[in-house]
Amino acid sequence: MSRWLRSLVLAAVPLLVLGLAPTARADTTVVPLLDCVTYDPDASALTAEFGYYNPNAASVTVPLGSNNIFLQIPIFRTGQPTTFLPGVHLRAFAVTFDPSHTPEQTWYLQGATVTASNDPNLYCGKPPLDDASLTMPATLTAPTGTDAQLTATVTDPEATTGTTGTLVYTLPAGLDVGTLPSGSACVVGTGQVSCPISAGSDDTVPVHSATPGVYRVTGSYVPSQLPDSDGTNNVGTTTVRVTGTPTAVTGLAGSVSATGAELAGSANPAGMDTTGAISYWPDGHPELAVRAGSADLGDGFAAVPLDAVLTGLTPGTTYDYQATADNGDATATGVQRSFTTLAAAAPSAGLSVTASAPALAAVGDVVTQTFTVAEGAPSDATGVQLLVHLADGLTSVSAAPGAGTCAVTGTPAVVTCDLGTVAAGSSVPVTVTSTAATTGTLLALGSVAGNEPDPSAADNVATTSVTVTRAAPLGADTSVAVTGPATARGPITYTVTVRNAGPRWADDVHLALSTAYGRVTSVSSRGHHCWTGVAPGCVLGGLRSGGVVRVTVKVAREHVGPVTLTASVHSDNADPDPADNQGSWTTLARR
Repeated sequence: MSRWLRSLVLAAVPLLVLGLAPTARADTTVVPLLDCVTYDPDASALTAEFGYYNPNAASVTVPLGSNNIFLQIPIFRTGQPTTFLPGVHLRAFAVTFDPSHTPEQTWYLQGATVTASNDPNLYCGKPPLDDASLTMPATLTAPTGTDAQLTATVTDPEATTGTTGTLVYTLPAGLDVGTLPSGSACVVGTGQVSCPISAGSDDTVPVHSATPGVYRVTGSYVPSQLPDSDGTNNVGTTTVRVTGTPTAVTGLAGSVSATGAELAGSANPAGMDTTGAISYWPDGHPELAVRAGSADLGDGFAAVPLDAVLTGLTPGTTYDYQATADNGDATATGVQRSFTTLAAAAPSAGLSVTASAPALAAVGDVVTQTFTVAEGAPSDATGVQLLVHLADGLTSVSAAPGAGTCAVTGTPAVVTCDLGTVAAGSSVPVTVTSTAATTGTLLALGSVAGNEPDPSAADNVATTSVTVTRAAPLGADTSVAVTGPATARGPITYTVTVRNAGPRWADDVHLALSTAYGRVTSVSSRGHHCWTGVAPGCVLGGLRSGGVVRVTVKVAREHVGPVTLTASVHSDNADPDPADNQGSWTTLARR
């Protein structure tokens, strides 16, 4: 029997014995691989290294049997796998055979075969895998409804002549396949297109969309024979930009005044470089249209805001406006809207007056009061007049305005000031000087008015109040000083010294005492009435010029730490230096 006939018979035996025929390849097909063959001349034997390629994401189980079998006896070999992990797995098991007895060893796996023989091209060291790569254009651009021609190229320098595979395009929602060329073998499915392709060739698929936007197409090449040694370059992507006509939306007008308004809108470039603006014109005169808020909107696919701030408009006038978008090929306009500026307001004043005066004065003192007139409205106030009514106890009245003229008439005195025009945002002070002639609370009332109506008259009136007392005797200058120990154990003794450094007697001198963290137990001064209790102190009476009174104070401490005695002195006389009318001393109380 010849060698080829013997091989044929041996190849057929397992299938005839088992009564089985190879079945068609399923979706979970695993591809058998022959890594290489090593020849041992000393043993006249060949060792074939077999592997496999599982293109699935999960492991596949193919038990020994009609779909996982050798076509030469023995039909099952040591290490022959039944569980096939995802990916490429080389040299999964080896078969050693005598080529002079059995020239070939063929592994049948799920409808595919791979054969080892004494072919030098199969010797180890030869590349056993394809190295295909897929190239797709980075970006395609087409208008809506027009096909973009997506051309992909497969190169495979290591593949043998005629090596084929499948190029699968995955399309996003909204992007559809156009009309395929006549005779195309591509199969269109939901969101996918599968096209057979040979290494070294390219394939073109038309795609289009009715909606402008950015679409991402993914391509994947799967070899149908040998697995790829570098699957990372078998995938490509193309960004398809579907452009359209720009759109414009006119928004509502806001912040409408007599001379201005704020307009809003938006525009969608729909994938092309577009400029936008808001045009406005007097109602019925589009030939006078003015573009405002012009902006470069870019070439995106989302709405871009438009806005325009209008100034210098005519009061009481209706204007029409609309948003526009232009990409050089097409111009879009939004709906036309209108607004009416406010009527010009009649001039009005915002006059106000404020007043200031000393709270206290003595009979005979000069009292200076200031009335300030201000204009807070945006327009000038004209014919401004300030009237100040003074109490009867204020005499010898005079007035000095910052602008205009003033006159004093009558008793009680009335000051009338004609200030003329007070500019918007400015103010005019008026100083009124008088002499306090009687005691009591003396009032002054100032009011302001102008030619223009004032919508807020509440601030057009201001008053002052000066309390006038009798003049105090002059010439006394009392002071007080406290001395004591720095530290003490037990009761603490302080000396309080009261002096009159003025040129005249100090009348009705009183001394008041207070403590912090102590209690006054004794107060004494020769010839004077002193007391303890809640408010300890002394009545020292009159104190001549240069006179000195000393008071001895004893304090019981209330804790261990600082104890302070404070003394204050006052008299019926005006004191030119009241700062020295109080003194204190702190002693550190110890155990």
